[in-house]
Order: sequence, then structure tokens, then C-alpha cells
Amino acid sequence: NLYVLPPAALSRYSEAYRLEIYERVFLHYGSASNWKVGANWEYFNSGIDFLPEKTRFVEWFVQSCMQGTLAVEPYDFVL
Repeated sequence: NLYVLPPAALSRYSEAYRLEIYERVFLHYGSASNWKVGANWEYFNSGIDFLPEKTRFVEWFVQSCMQGTLAVEPYDFVL
């Protein structure tokens, strides 16, 4: 979803968060149970607990959108 995130969010985002945004209205937290899927994933077999950092990002993202200080631009994937 890197092409969907506003620049202010993109600068705080890590691909390891594995968030997904659908239709600009649904934010999928992704791997909420701390599943480490696939050996190629950077946190696989790692002791790093990234969920607190990811949760802070999601809270900031949602609060910023609700306050109107952050907006996801309209996009259309239908060609």
C-alpha cells in the first residue's frame, strides 16, 4: 500500500507493519497476533517485537485522519 499512503504517513511507515488499506475505508491491521509469515519476511525468527511501534503508527494514522490533518487521496484501480 505504499502508493496509497500520504507522504506524512509514508515517512513513518515500515513495510514490516504489513498494513492494508482497502477502498480508502478499511484499514486491515495485518498479522495482529504477531505471526511471522514466510522465511523472507525481515522479522521472521527475530526477537524484535514491532507490534507496539506498529500500534503507535496505526493510532497516529487513524487519529490524524479523524482530525483532518491527514488524508488518503482518492485512487481508482479500475482501468
